[in-house]
Amino acid sequence: MKIAIVGMGVAGISVLREIKNVLNQGKRMDVDIVVFSNRDQYGTGMPYQKDDEALLINQYTDTMTIDPSDSEDFLKWVTKYKGPEHQEKPHLPRKWFGEYLSDRLKEWSRELTMNVIYEDVQSMHALSDGRIKLKSATRQEIVDGVHLAIGHSPYADPYRLKGLPGYIYHPYPFESQLKLENQSGTVGIIGTRLTAMDAMLFLQRHYPETNIAFLSLDKRFSSVRGHHVPLHLSQEEKEQFKQTLIDKKDALTFEDVKEAFSQLATKKGINVKHMCTEFGQGSLDSMRHELNHLDELGRFQQFISQLKETFPYIWWTLPKKEKVLFKNKYEEQFLNFKIPVTEEAVRSLIQSVDQKKIAIYSHIQSIKRRDDRFEVNCENGDQFTVDVLINATGQSTNLYYSLDLHQPLIKQLIEEGFIVPYPYGGVKIDYPSMSAIDRRGRIRSTFKVYGQLASGVQYGNTNVDMVSKSAEVGVRDMMDVLVKRKTKR
Repeated sequence: MKIAIVGMGVAGISVLREIKNVLNQGKRMDVDIVVFSNRDQYGTGMPYQKDDEALLINQYTDTMTIDPSDSEDFLKWVTKYKGPEHQEKPHLPRKWFGEYLSDRLKEWSRELTMNVIYEDVQSMHALSDGRIKLKSATRQEIVDGVHLAIGHSPYADPYRLKGLPGYIYHPYPFESQLKLENQSGTVGIIGTRLTAMDAMLFLQRHYPETNIAFLSLDKRFSSVRGHHVPLHLSQEEKEQFKQTLIDKKDALTFEDVKEAFSQLATKKGINVKHMCTEFGQGSLDSMRHELNHLDELGRFQQFISQLKETFPYIWWTLPKKEKVLFKNKYEEQFLNFKIPVTEEAVRSLIQSVDQKKIAIYSHIQSIKRRDDRFEVNCENGDQFTVDVLINATGQSTNLYYSLDLHQPLIKQLIEEGFIVPYPYGGVKIDYPSMSAIDRRGRIRSTFKVYGQLASGVQYGNTNVDMVSKSAEVGVRDMMDVLVKRKTKR
C-alpha cells in the first residue's frame, strides 16, 4: 500500500503521526509513504518556518501541540530545548514551534518507510483501478491514496501589483523577504490583521527609522488576546450545544445559533450581548478599551475556542441564506474575537500611533506604481506615496476569485472536476472524513483535503489543534477503505 502526503506542515505531519499510530496499534499492513514538499517549508509549513523571533504565536503556549494525546507536548519541548523559564510565557516565537514540529517529524518518520521528494506536485489523475497518479517536475508516483496537506492558500492581491518592484507580495519569512535599502523611507502595509501586525513588529525591530502606513478598507484591526482565564466546557455541554442545533436540520436559523450560544455563555457567567457591544469592534478606541478588560475578554475568547470543534457541524447544517446572513452581518466581529492579536503587538501599535510614528489610512481606492514609488489614492480624494508595499491582506480562500493565484495543481484538479470550489471558501469536502467531493458529487474517500482548502466546510479549522485532529479521522477513514479494497482483490 502506498500513500502520498502532499505538503509537510502541520497537516502533513499530523497525517504522518496518525499513520504511525495506526500501524503501532497492531494493524498488519505494509505502508510506503511518499512525500512531496517545498524544501524550505518541509517540517514547518509556511507560518512556522525559520524567521525573526519577534514574530510570536498568537495562541497561548499551553494550547499548542501537534500531539492530541498530550496537550503539554510543546511545553515539554520548550522546557527541554529552550529552558524552563519560558514555560510561563503566554506567547513564544513562531519559529520555535516550527523547530518543535520539525523534531516531531524526524522522530515519527524514523518508524515509517518514507520517501521525500522536494518538488511540488503539478498534476494528479485518477486511474481506472482506483489508484492515483501524481506528477512533479521530474517524478511520477502511482499511489493508493493522497492526503492533500498543502497548507495556506496564496495571498490575495487586491490591487493587482504582484511582480512589481518594491511590492512584497508574500512577506514570509520576513528575514529574507523584507530588506530595505532606504531605512528612513515609508513602508505601506496593506491590511490590518495578523500578518500586518507581524510586518509592523519586524519593521520596528530592524528598521526603527522607517515610517509605517497601514492601508486598509475599513481601518479595522483584530481584538486583543485577553488573559488566559480558566474556563471549562465539558464534552457533554459541547455535544448538547451542537446536537440541539443540528437536529433542526433545514429549519436551523442563525437566530437559533445565537440563542443557544448565549444561553450556554450565560451559564458560564458571560453576557454575549455585552461582549459584542463593548468589545471586538476593531477600532483603536476599542482596542484601548480591551487592554483594560483583558480578564473579561480572555474568558469570552476561551469560551469561543472551546466550542470550535462544534462549528463545522453547525456550519454544515445552516441553510444557504443563513450562512450568507452570518457572513454579511456577524463574521467580521466573530473573527476579531476568534483570531486576536497579542497584547504586546497592540500596545506597540497604539503607542506608535500616539507618537505619530504610524499612520492609518482607510477606504483605499487604488494603488499604482509611479516612477520609483507607489501612489495611493483614497476615496475621499487624499493621495500620498510610499517607497515599499508589503502585502499583508492574508490568504484568499475563495477559489472563485483567486484561482489564478493558486499553484498549477489546484487549477488542474478544479478544471478536471477532481475537486470543486465551495462558495464559502476552499473546496467541497465530506466532514468529518475530510474526503474531497468531486464535480459529480462523489465522495473521494482515498483523497483527503486539509487546512485552508477545507476551511469553507470545516469552519474555524485554522487552529493547529483542529487541523491536527482532523488528520485522526482522515487517516483512519482512508486506511479502512484501502484495507477493504485490498481484501476484495
